[in-house]
Amino acid sequence: TNLATGLLEAVYDKVPLLAITGMKPTAQIGYAEFQDCNQSRLFAGAGVEWSKDAASRDAVIPLLRDAIATAITYQTCAHLAIPVDIQSATSPLS
Repeated sequence: TNLATGLLEAVYDKVPLLAITGMKPTAQIGYAEFQDCNQSRLFAGAGVEWSKDAASRDAVIPLLRDAIATAITYQTCAHLAIPVDIQSATSPLS
């Protein structure tokens, strides 16, 4: 909840901000665990309109581009969650 509070402050103060968070591996998404939550839904429900999950390695760069453009253009907050297995994958640009 600490991050949600900071993100909402950015939304209300019209401060462009990009929050990038981690997620469990894609193979484990959907299986409930202790203190596991859908971060994108949590932040979207709290008022962060652009809050998305990266579903694949190839989706990260376009999502980052859209998140940055949204934050700067609309002077608001954007959130992107990236699963740990996608974080450790090689870049599609290399």
